[in-house]
Amino acid sequence: MDEALTIFHEEQKKLKGEQKSVRAIAKDKGVSQTTLQRLIDGGISMSSFNSAKRKLTFDEEDIIIQYVLEDASCGFPFSYDRLEKVANSLLSCRDVPGEVVVSTWVGQFLDRHRAHLQTHWSKPLDTSRAKSLNPTIVRHWFEEVVKSFYIDTGILPENTYSMDESGFPPAASKSTRSIGARGTKTQHKQGSAYRENVTALVTICADGSTL
Repeated sequence: MDEALTIFHEEQKKLKGEQKSVRAIAKDKGVSQTTLQRLIDGGISMSSFNSAKRKLTFDEEDIIIQYVLEDASCGFPFSYDRLEKVANSLLSCRDVPGEVVVSTWVGQFLDRHRAHLQTHWSKPLDTSRAKSLNPTIVRHWFEEVVKSFYIDTGILPENTYSMDESGFPPAASKSTRSIGARGTKTQHKQGSAYRENVTALVTICADGSTL
């Protein structure tokens, strides 16, 4: 629609008879002729109208998005209630008393930013395990430990097998609805995840020959 408006104003600079009609412009850009004419006559677009009704500014919502994504990546995903509280804490910094968002705002916020955010069913992740998974430790593991004890010593993939234990969480470990980055399959949530473990000797060869 913006492109159609730009073309219309450019056409007005041409001589009469050489200008494209509103109908032709709307058809070329695939937009509504009625809406285009209304905007030309001084009306405002629906997006501009909705923006005027927004509780938070675009910049404030961008800050919240980054906050949500950073916390989710660290294992502390937002719940609906927490997102609502963060939005209201921003509004409380203003001079307008009583300006708050309600629970329905959260759903609308997620709809507006579906390109970045989506809801997940979070899974418990023990805090001690979560703290062990960070860029510094992972880099140390691969660049120093694996290289020194595996690559530099010449151990071959066909002589490398994995062994791990599989845990089966009790029924008390509940999944909860949380908010995280779009595209991720599972959103882990730090906290208590104590469980009984049944040890299984998993036999997987690094060269893919045995599974």
